[in-house]
Amino acid sequence: MDIRFQVLLGRFVFFVFAFFQCVSGCRNIDPRDFISHAAVGLVEKSIPDLLNGQIKDSMDNYYGAIPDSYGIHHPSSCAGFIQNLASVYSQPSSTYFHSAALLHAMTLASIYLLKSQHDDGTIDLLTTNFHSTPDLAFAVEPLALAYKILTLDSIPEEEILLENIKTFLVNGGQALSVGGIHTPNHRWVVSMALARINNLFPDTKYISRINEWLDEGIDIDADGQYNEKSTYIYSPLTNRALITVARLTENKQLYESVRKNLGLTPFLIHPNGTLVTETSRRQDQFLSRPSDIYYYAYRYMAVHDQDENFGAMANYLEKNYGSSLNASLLPYALEDSSLWNPYPIGSKMDKYDTLFKQGGIARWRDENMDASLISNNSTLFTFSNANAMLQAVRLSSAFFGKGQFKADSLFRIENGYQLVQSLQAPYYQPYSKNEVDPGGDWDKMARENRKQSEIQKLHYSIKAHLIDNAWLLEFDVQGTAGVPVAVELSFKKGGQLLNVIKLNDNSDIYILKSKFATYKYHQSEIEFGPGTNAHTWTQIRGAEPKIEGMSVYFTGYTPFNHTLTIRGR
Repeated sequence: MDIRFQVLLGRFVFFVFAFFQCVSGCRNIDPRDFISHAAVGLVEKSIPDLLNGQIKDSMDNYYGAIPDSYGIHHPSSCAGFIQNLASVYSQPSSTYFHSAALLHAMTLASIYLLKSQHDDGTIDLLTTNFHSTPDLAFAVEPLALAYKILTLDSIPEEEILLENIKTFLVNGGQALSVGGIHTPNHRWVVSMALARINNLFPDTKYISRINEWLDEGIDIDADGQYNEKSTYIYSPLTNRALITVARLTENKQLYESVRKNLGLTPFLIHPNGTLVTETSRRQDQFLSRPSDIYYYAYRYMAVHDQDENFGAMANYLEKNYGSSLNASLLPYALEDSSLWNPYPIGSKMDKYDTLFKQGGIARWRDENMDASLISNNSTLFTFSNANAMLQAVRLSSAFFGKGQFKADSLFRIENGYQLVQSLQAPYYQPYSKNEVDPGGDWDKMARENRKQSEIQKLHYSIKAHLIDNAWLLEFDVQGTAGVPVAVELSFKKGGQLLNVIKLNDNSDIYILKSKFATYKYHQSEIEFGPGTNAHTWTQIRGAEPKIEGMSVYFTGYTPFNHTLTIRGR
């Protein structure tokens, strides 16, 4: 019988059975059981593809591994593989309950994990890190969770699998107790892994190492943002890590950092559910990514604190992303069933106008429209109307090859905000005769030691006024005259631009054909204009490369003054 058919048949039989139990009144069924069983069903759907992806040729050097799309066999992939299979293998409601095929697949993966583990307990991330403590920690977390799930209902046939996992974890614990890290979040991922190993195989050295990292303090600012400002990858990861350490080591003070970040995050979600990523210092910067990654933290804290604001966000994510969220929650809920408990639900914010000084970002929202103003970033302004997204407004000039406007100040003004930056560029005088390098070596006559002259200056300013839900951006560039200037409006790819002229048939570069233009994305529109085009040099020297998307340019020369209106329709 086809394995997919078996899964569907098993789920159908279970729910029919449960239905008649409810109707007949034979026993009361906890509503949490239905959520759990539904989550099991969702995970079951992925099992055939997971099994098909594993190397099953016993003569292959990578026997038991799970290759990525490039054919690279990362050890950590086996850890996630085992966790996913364990989540359904351990559940009586699953068609895969105590499946010999799943047990065999998990055992093969555990053998490959041990084969990949170095003598010092570490593993490699083959794309960049070798003998890596942090990447070991990323593998330990799902593997330790799988071990815990399996031992809640262990059978003799699992002995080899469990022993392999234990060996990997204990060896890994030695490395995690002494190994180093690269980035801020690595400290908390390592601590999470140590907390999980300690929960299974207690050792005081694990707690001591956790405390060493915690003694550095949590890297969270007054706004509630972690150091890396990575809204899609590392903020939700840090929340999960701190929750795990707090829960398993009884260090309840760690919840406070999670509360602060979860309090900030609603301000960093666009009306369409994607995250504000422009301020990220990591690889998720400028990427359009969903906010469902926060579901675990919001649900956990909503239940733990019985907090209606966190409950509002958990409820919003459930409605926005559907029941698939429960599948991601399943392995954690199998360890901690309180995650299925009810929680209070408050009202979600859909209107705000807030400046976060530490993060250098102002966020405005009114129902389906939102905007960002950002300092210390080439993206100065963003605007969205539902799914229509102006993903960046940027300003650059040909000022000595360093004219990309990145505001060093962002502050409130009447009806809005202002972004400013000042630049200067000198010329350099000769060295005095007694200071000249005898060999005439230019590199030995440092430019910073030369006297400056003909110092050129440039001052950027953008005043952003909000009037009747339209944004008026007043561009003002003063100083050295005659400097070419370009303003870039980058729109999300996939939409349609009206009343524009394409500058090059092979590019997504446009100028305005008439006074105002429109960007359409499905049923949503953004109107913008008027334009000004004194020249057609858009890729100015010293400016950052064009953003991936459809870019409309306004151009001019200094002194440059232009007011641009942006509104949703």
